[in-house]
Amino acid sequence: MSFSPSPLYGLPPELLAQIMETLSTKDRIQFSLASRFARDVAFQYIFNDIRFTGRGWFFKPRNIYHANTDLKAAVRSVCLQFPNIDLPQLHTTNDRALLFRVLSSFPNLQSLECLSTTTVLTPIDLPTFLSSLKSTRLSELTLRTDQHTPVALPLFSGPSGLKKLYITWSFSDAPSDPGSSIAQLYAFVQPSLSTLVALEIQHRPKRPGNELDLRLLKPAGDTLRSFEYTISTLDDGVLGIIAETFPYLSTLAVEWCHPPMGHSVLWDVRLPLYFLMQITQHTD
Repeated sequence: MSFSPSPLYGLPPELLAQIMETLSTKDRIQFSLASRFARDVAFQYIFNDIRFTGRGWFFKPRNIYHANTDLKAAVRSVCLQFPNIDLPQLHTTNDRALLFRVLSSFPNLQSLECLSTTTVLTPIDLPTFLSSLKSTRLSELTLRTDQHTPVALPLFSGPSGLKKLYITWSFSDAPSDPGSSIAQLYAFVQPSLSTLVALEIQHRPKRPGNELDLRLLKPAGDTLRSFEYTISTLDDGVLGIIAETFPYLSTLAVEWCHPPMGHSVLWDVRLPLYFLMQITQHTD
């Protein structure tokens, strides 16, 4: 008894992509049951984007850990959003270790969002978390820390080769090392400076203090096109530094957590104009 090939074999990849993009997740699952070929096509869309969210986030890694390699190869984007409150009874050290192993098993992972760290991803966990991403193709990372806990020593390096990095930094200094929070922030960003096209840094310490010296980010000057920066101090020279450090920006947003007081309206106008003049000089 012979089997005829699936009629889907003759369809151009572009047409298959258009079909899959119009289907709901439920329809894609039904489509995947038609044949092995249909399954391979549908997997790329069903498991393209995975989210670990809410109080039961740890169940998904447990299930996916035992999934076949085809499913894991289909994953391109992962979102981690843990509960905003401390619920240690809902997860264990083993759950975190399993999560890291699952992330390392996605060879084609390109985008990772970690929208809330709480106690699931502490400063001590970050080196292991980043190490789990080395075997992926990560090019976009979002890390939103929401703890004012001290950074862990020794300092560690962030991922390299990123094109987009969005980071909210709220960690405080290690008690034995003043300035270590800013030093760790720079160590996190530095490995990807030569490849970044978009960078967002929200510095939200518990109390205003030292800020990252943006001039250290000069290696990103040739490639960076979008920069968003939240500053916790009253530094009124930051726009001039940005203009000198990132001369080819097309998008800029700066937010002061504590807006400068006591400056005239001319101060507010003069610095943006100075920035625009610097950009114009580099783009003429």
